[in-house]
Amino acid sequence: GLSHWSSDDYLSEFSRSDSIILRALDNRSEIIGFIVGRLVLAADTDEAVDAEIYNVGVRKRSQHKGC
Repeated sequence: GLSHWSSDDYLSEFSRSDSIILRALDNRSEIIGFIVGRLVLAADTDEAVDAEIYNVGVRKRSQHKGC
């Protein structure tokens, strides 16, 4: 489920160079969801990069519709 982050938590995440923040839009370009993650070094090699998900959310009216 959605982690309860403060607005400062999100602002802090925006300032990180390893942060990934994506939004999901509907056909009217309204935001219906988001995902927050970070790029991290892969555990099995020094060169590969993995991603970790830290937070995700979908508007209630858009849930259970394949978003």
